[in-house]
Amino acid sequence: MHSSRPGRRAGLHDRGVAGDVQLGPGLSAYGRTRSCAPDLEDNSGPNAKAQPAISTADLIVPTAHTLPSTHGIGKKPGWNPVGWNHATTTIQSDPFSTHLAGIQIPTKSPCTNIDLSQDTLRSLDPGADSIPHVVVTGGGGRTGRLVTKKLAERSDKFDVVATVRSAQAKTDLASSLGLAPSNVEVWDISEAGKSMPTTAPAFFKGAHAMIVVTSAVPEIVPKPEGAPPGPPNFVWKGGQAPEQVDWLGQKVQIDCALEAGLKHVVIVGSMGGTDPGHMLNKIAGDGNILQWKRKAEQYLIQSGLGYTIIHPGGLLDEEGGQRKLVLGVDDELSTKPQGKSDKPYRTIPRGDVAELCIQALLMPEAMNVALDAVSVPPEEGDGSVTTDFGALFGSLKEGSTYDYSINSQW
Repeated sequence: MHSSRPGRRAGLHDRGVAGDVQLGPGLSAYGRTRSCAPDLEDNSGPNAKAQPAISTADLIVPTAHTLPSTHGIGKKPGWNPVGWNHATTTIQSDPFSTHLAGIQIPTKSPCTNIDLSQDTLRSLDPGADSIPHVVVTGGGGRTGRLVTKKLAERSDKFDVVATVRSAQAKTDLASSLGLAPSNVEVWDISEAGKSMPTTAPAFFKGAHAMIVVTSAVPEIVPKPEGAPPGPPNFVWKGGQAPEQVDWLGQKVQIDCALEAGLKHVVIVGSMGGTDPGHMLNKIAGDGNILQWKRKAEQYLIQSGLGYTIIHPGGLLDEEGGQRKLVLGVDDELSTKPQGKSDKPYRTIPRGDVAELCIQALLMPEAMNVALDAVSVPPEEGDGSVTTDFGALFGSLKEGSTYDYSINSQW
């Protein structure tokens, strides 16, 4: 487990390629870039001629990071900057490189072969680390613990710090997952708007992404002996109501992510947000938990941060990895049949939700997407298990976009 978090820079991923690169007027590129002036042949083929040497600083990696829809390596022909006849750009998409904003890469020639490999980028940004630093808030909860565990198990790809609400929870989480104490921090977001500082804590320094798994938690009130049968009564655990946790608490987290310069925020919400009369909004005296969650999600979208918002169906206490996953938008999955029987499926294992969170960090197709997620039970499906998450996220983007004008909280 990597524990040198303080002062770390958000890293270049293993495939390590620059983010949105702008070469002169009108040309954007990802990764290795080749472009040719009108008086030169296209040197992208097997008989390529030697290219002019790289010279002064004209090429900049800006803060914007429009990621291509193609995951991996592909060609994007036809970009034609002013005064150039043609340009061919080889792209290798990777969401883990946008922290290089503002670094100037030397080039002045209109026809250059620019190497933006990981080694080159490290030479330009010696403080960069190859392991992206990810903050998981709500790491002590049942889903948050799984997210933290999965990230910790991939320590060659991620450096994780999980937040919990108390010192005892920190001890418990570190002990159960074998984490170093520096990988778990106490950060009680239920104090948002009260005594909680609104500035980003030190553990945000150098972070690339944050996965938000915090939520108000309802608890059943035990019925007194002899009480008549009826539906259970609920209270909010620790007196921490949805407005406090799911709105004010998430708002502080988003504000801290903005202050710290994070590039990507993943939020785990819940299906049902399109319906103000949903039963979950009536828990514990009209807590309106889905309304407050939706307000925070809209705040994140408006913030300008890169985002992925995941609305799971009913959560099952299972590890995951055994089912076909299905994505949708606007709660359509609550009525749409998915398996052999003519009925919708509205549940998903917590382990699969945790995996979706991590894959959202890896897949360009998941950037700036809000979605619903359910699973098909093995006995009801065709026997397939979701393993290609790029295709899963990509299939959603091809068909539909989540509509927050439905039951908007702003």
